Parts: sequence; C-alpha cells; structure tokens
Amino acid sequence: MQKSSNPEDFCVILRYMARPLSFGKAALTLVGSIIGAGVFGLPIIFARVGFVAGSVLFWLVALLVLATHLLFAEIQLAEKQDMRLPGYAGKWLGRMGYWIMSLVYPVQMVFTSVIYLLLGGQFIAALLFPATDLPLTSWIGTALFAVLGSLVVFVGLKFLAVVEEAATWALIVGMCVMMALMADHVAWINIASSQWSQFFLPFGVFLFALSGIPAIGSVVAITGRSKRASRQAIILGTLGAAFLSWMFGLAIALGLREHPISQPGEIIQALPVAWGWIVPVVGFLAVITSYVVLAQELKTTLRFEWHISRLWAWVLAMIPPYLLLLVVPSDVIAMLGFSGTVFGGINGIFIALIAFQLYRHRQGAQRRMAPLILLLVCVYLIGILTRFSSFSL
Repeated sequence: MQKSSNPEDFCVILRYMARPLSFGKAALTLVGSIIGAGVFGLPIIFARVGFVAGSVLFWLVALLVLATHLLFAEIQLAEKQDMRLPGYAGKWLGRMGYWIMSLVYPVQMVFTSVIYLLLGGQFIAALLFPATDLPLTSWIGTALFAVLGSLVVFVGLKFLAVVEEAATWALIVGMCVMMALMADHVAWINIASSQWSQFFLPFGVFLFALSGIPAIGSVVAITGRSKRASRQAIILGTLGAAFLSWMFGLAIALGLREHPISQPGEIIQALPVAWGWIVPVVGFLAVITSYVVLAQELKTTLRFEWHISRLWAWVLAMIPPYLLLLVVPSDVIAMLGFSGTVFGGINGIFIALIAFQLYRHRQGAQRRMAPLILLLVCVYLIGILTRFSSFSL
C-alpha cells in the first residue's frame, strides 16, 4: 500500500504554488497605487516639454523612484513590526528625524488631498455639467467629491478592499481605450519637437505620478516578506506602471494638436464627442480610490503617531484640505509639481538616510550602497532647491 503524504510537505507545496499568485497580486497592488491622479498631468507636461526631452527625464525619474522603492522595501524587511515612515525615521535617525517626519508626513498627505479634491471636482463637473465651462461647476463637483470621500473615510475601507483589484483593472482598461481612441489623431510630427531648456521643470510632476511609497508595505506583506519576491514585484510593478503611464501621457499629448489644455479635466476636449464620458469616468475612478486610501492613511497616522481619538483624527484628516482649497491656487499641474518635488523629495532623502543607517550594521553593505544613497540624496536635494528657486511647474 502506498504511503500517505506528509501534511507538512503538502503545505510546502501549496505555499510554493501560491507564490506566483502573491507575486502577481503584489505587483498589481503597486501598479494600482502608482497609477492615479498624477497620470492625468502627464499629457500636459509632455505637450509642453516634448517627446524626446520629456521621455528622457521621465525614465530617469522612473529609475530614481525604483531605487527608492527598493530601499524602502529593504527597510521594511529589516523590521518585524509594521511602521510608517515617521516610525522608521525615529528608530534609525533619532528623535529629530522622528519629529521632522511626524510633521512632514501628515502635511504632505493634507496637501495631496487638496490635489485630489481639485481633480475629483473637475472630473465630476465634466460628468454632470459637460456643456458648461464655469468655475462654479468645478466647486460644485469638488463639494460633491468631498462629501462622498468623507463618508467613505468615516465608515472605513472595507468595501474598497473588495473592489480594489477590479478598480485597478478597470483603470488600466480605460487608459488603454483612451490611447486607442487617440491613435487616429496622433500628430507624429510633434515627436521631433522638444524644449530642452525646460528639461528639469517636469521633475516634480513625474515624481508625483510615479511614486508608490505607501504601497511598499503592502507589497512586502502580500509576498510573505520574501526578499526576492518583494524585489521582483517592486521592479515589475514600478516599471510596469511607468511604461503604461508613459504611453498614456505621450498618446494623449501627441493627439492634442489643436486642443491645447492646461488642466487634466480638459483632456476630454481631445477625444471624439461620443467618447468624451470616458475621461471623467476613468479620472474619477483613479482619484476617488487614491483620495480615500490617502485620507484613511492620514487618519490612521494621526491616531497612532499623534495619539488622538478616532473622531478627531477623522475631523483633522477631512477639514484642513477643504480649508486649503480656499487659499491655494486651482492650478493642479503647479500643485502636482510642488508636491512631487518638495514632499516626494523629503521622503526620498529620509528613506535614503534610513537605508544608510541600516546598511551600517551589515558587513560590507554600507560601502557598496553608499554611492547609490549619496546619488539619491543629491538628486532629491537638487530638485527641492530648484523648485524653490523658480515658480514654474
């Protein structure tokens, strides 16, 4: 009679078979996190800077973001407990690092929430008031978007967890449909045009559109904290999202031709009239999921880092972005550039410094990683200084 299988061996086989599934889910989670509100600013940037210059800077930023994602994954893999960036800064950089990130991290999320509110308002206005072009319609759309987002954040994220994967696929399919619709309208002659004098200006917008720092922890958890699987999922997810975003930005930009636009909500003008609805639908899908997840993250950070009640955490996560809407400019592209360069740059610098401290405890690792870490810090620092020395993008 054949000997029965060992249950432990069977569990090992199941875990081995499940690895490809967890790897794919982790990569898709990162793609869904990266492709969001920022992708709708790319066509405007490529239209301004040009195909060649824009593409060169875009892929340089993509490599910068990939290196930062991998370093952040190494930091999380080195810890047994789940922490946010302020917690890692406190452990590896001391009390000063903790307090800096405890202030910058929530402020970044508040500022980014303002961008989502403005974009969400533009897309809702395009859905409800397609034939009008009044500032009032955007404010109405923003108010509706804010009410919907606030209710979801108050209740929680359970329903988003159920539809997250479907929403990501719907977003990818919608972007592909938009690119296909623009195929007949592409002005290939525009490929040769480039504004090299403005080469560094889109840095912040590209950084905002490509960064997926909040999702790195989920990637590590989904892959079972496997170092190899986490690295592979981050490489595939980051570069896959970058390629899709690059194709989307170029396809729309090259098809704009006689439709120069300054705001993401105006992309609808470049599509056939019968398909005009797809822009606000896909845009709303991208923005609402990003906004709710970000607001929930802000609420959780305020609860656990600032030790305040659940109700007050919700109030502080919701009210400040609405108040900032009254004073900040309504230029989404300018805000994307500022947020990406300044807040994204600060996050990148702190991740690099934390990684440097981590590698100090590994034999020979500090010497190998020091040049990369120094390069990351210098690039992010130059971006921040350049942003504060100019008033463009």
